[in-house]
Amino acid sequence: MSKKHFEALAAALNYSKPCKMTRPKGYDERMYAWTNACCVVADTCASFNPNFDRARFLKACGVEV
Repeated sequence: MSKKHFEALAAALNYSKPCKMTRPKGYDERMYAWTNACCVVADTCASFNPNFDRARFLKACGVEV
């Protein structure tokens, strides 16, 4: 996988980040599930590229590291 693939994945995950303002009920559970999904995707990306920067990817996703 290349940088453009990682950037596209991070942008898609960032776009899907739960919004507390529009749906406050169950926000914590949705945030937990979304953060977990971002971490799983980051782990998978790291398995494809030894130079993958997990922290940078998670920051691009919008995950507070």
